[in-house]
Amino acid sequence: NFARDGSRAVAAVSSTAALINLLVNVFMGMSVGASVVVAQRWGANDRPAVSRAVHTAITVALYSSLIVGAIGVFFAKPLLRLMDSPDDVIDLAALYMRIYFLGMPVNLLYNFGAAVLRAVGDTGRPLYYLTISGILNVLLNLLLVIVFHLSVAGVAIATVVSQAVSAVLEAEQLVLLDRYPNLTYADLSGSRCYDAMDAYADAHPGLQIRYTLPLAGGECPNDVGELRLREGEYELAE
Repeated sequence: NFARDGSRAVAAVSSTAALINLLVNVFMGMSVGASVVVAQRWGANDRPAVSRAVHTAITVALYSSLIVGAIGVFFAKPLLRLMDSPDDVIDLAALYMRIYFLGMPVNLLYNFGAAVLRAVGDTGRPLYYLTISGILNVLLNLLLVIVFHLSVAGVAIATVVSQAVSAVLEAEQLVLLDRYPNLTYADLSGSRCYDAMDAYADAHPGLQIRYTLPLAGGECPNDVGELRLREGEYELAE
C-alpha cells in the first residue's frame, strides 16, 4: 500500500499469483525429481553418474527457464485476459508478470540448485540462502516502492534481484567446493538436452520420467482450481 497506485498495485500483484504458480510449478516438480536421481547416485557413491545427473538437471533448468520465461513475457496480457482480470489492474499485472518472468533463469537455477544440494545431504545452505533472499527482498521492496515509487515494477525487480543473489550463492557452492559435484561450463552444453531426453527414456542417469512427471504435475490441479476461483471472484466483483 506504500505505492502511489495503492490498492490497484496490490490487486495487480495478487492477481498474478495463481497464473505464475501454474506456469512455474511444473518445473519445481522436475527439480524434486532431479534431486531423487542425484540422491540415488550420491548414495551409490557413483560420482561420474552424479556429475552427469547434476549437469543434466541444471541444463534442463536453464533451457526450461527460457521457455517459461518467454511465455510469461510475451503472453502475460493474453493470459491475464483469459483469467478475466479487471481492466483497471491488468496493465499493472502484466508489467509485474513480464519483469518476474524475465528473472525466470535465476528462479529455476535456485530451485534446481537447492534440490541438488539437498540431494547430497546439505539441507542447511539452501535454507540460509533462502533466508538471505527473503530479507533482501523485503529491504528492496521498501527501497524501490517507498523511496523510488516504482510500484509493481519495484516489487517485481526486488523479487528477481533477491532470487538472483540466492542462485549465485548456490552456483558458487556447486562450482567451487570439492565435496559437491562440480559444475563446469563445458558440460553445460546443448548436448545435455539430448541427455535429458535420454533420461526420460530411462537410458541415462539424469532426470527420469517416473520421478519427474508425477511431481511436476502434482500441483497443477490445485493451480487450475485456484485460477477458476480467481475467475469467479472477478465475475462476482463485476
